[in-house]
Amino acid sequence: MRTAGLILAAGVVILSMGCAKKLDPLGKWVVAPEVKASKPAGLPEGFMMGFASTFYFTIKEDKTFEGAMSKGTYTMTGNNIVMSIGEVAGQTVPKGKAEMKGEFSEDGQSLTLHVPALKAYSAALQNVKMVKEKS
Repeated sequence: MRTAGLILAAGVVILSMGCAKKLDPLGKWVVAPEVKASKPAGLPEGFMMGFASTFYFTIKEDKTFEGAMSKGTYTMTGNNIVMSIGEVAGQTVPKGKAEMKGEFSEDGQSLTLHVPALKAYSAALQNVKMVKEKS
């Protein structure tokens, strides 16, 4: 009886490990709808809609990413990502001069990017919540 209980418990543990959702960062990430619809103080009406149309990133399997204005490489550790920008608007960026850090939510459904370059423009753009575009 005791052996049967141990076998059952081991089976439950093994099955639950197999059911854990693996983070899949690959694909196109866009500004979350609630951020796009927001109206932060100090920014013109409709600014967030315009910003959202150019602030997206496609994260690729070869450890590169590409957006409307930039491209580069990324590294991941757990749910954290560091995006090293190598090019902006066709111009090369010196290595180590521009990067964004971010965290994926535990369920892998959202990504919060910390964008130091936008902090000076608006505090509302310092931490941008993104979601994976549905295909």
